[in-house]
Amino acid sequence: MDNVKITINDEGLTPILVYLPGIHGDASLGKEFRKYVAGKICFVEIEYPPNENWELDDYATSIISALTRSGVKECWLLAESFGSQVSFAIASKKCDIKFNGIILAGGFVRHPFIIGVKIVKWITKLMPMCLIDLWLKIYVAVCKFFFKRERKDKKVIKDFARNRIDDADRRAIIKRYELIIKNDLRLIAKETKIPIYFLAGRWDIIVPWRPVLKWLKKNCPAFKDFKIISSADHPVIANAPETSAKQILDWLGVK
Repeated sequence: MDNVKITINDEGLTPILVYLPGIHGDASLGKEFRKYVAGKICFVEIEYPPNENWELDDYATSIISALTRSGVKECWLLAESFGSQVSFAIASKKCDIKFNGIILAGGFVRHPFIIGVKIVKWITKLMPMCLIDLWLKIYVAVCKFFFKRERKDKKVIKDFARNRIDDADRRAIIKRYELIIKNDLRLIAKETKIPIYFLAGRWDIIVPWRPVLKWLKKNCPAFKDFKIISSADHPVIANAPETSAKQILDWLGVK
């Protein structure tokens, strides 16, 4: 079975924050966020292999194995979008690692608009790569215009877009959409004892934050706190890295 890629920044510092990326699977969107936590915590980046056969349990097993091999005994999970599904799969497994909390960044338990996920999956599957490339260039331009106040590194979203123009990457992303559609993690979230925090961009239309936050407040005893950042959309830690880092460090108890 393929393994996840793990990169440890500022090894030896505590606490340890493990970044689980979204549907794209790489660490490109965490690049500038990493600058604002450098020297303060140990920031561990996970990248998923472009595997179109993995189930959520495969993600969880591979990540736990990678962390264990790296000597991680205690950590927090920063779960971005699809990474939130992976984080709850990890939380459901028995292992020797102590997880101090889950921070959902544009994340969810059960996506509030499953029909929308199905539509995006089929668009991703059927759209020619040249049109996907065009759509990503438009998105890059929109991000540069609307979210330039905080995101100083213009290459972050551009690098993210460039990494998507790969057919193996697309097939893996389609499989991850299928995992979102078929998996319902609400029971796990209700029963988890790990503290849960929620971070989102106010302009997030990919995972609408209001129904996610409403569900967490009503149904999740472990839910602790939330922050909605007005200067960001779905990739909240990429478009508002400084504000995101400040809030997350506060949740981690780091000054």
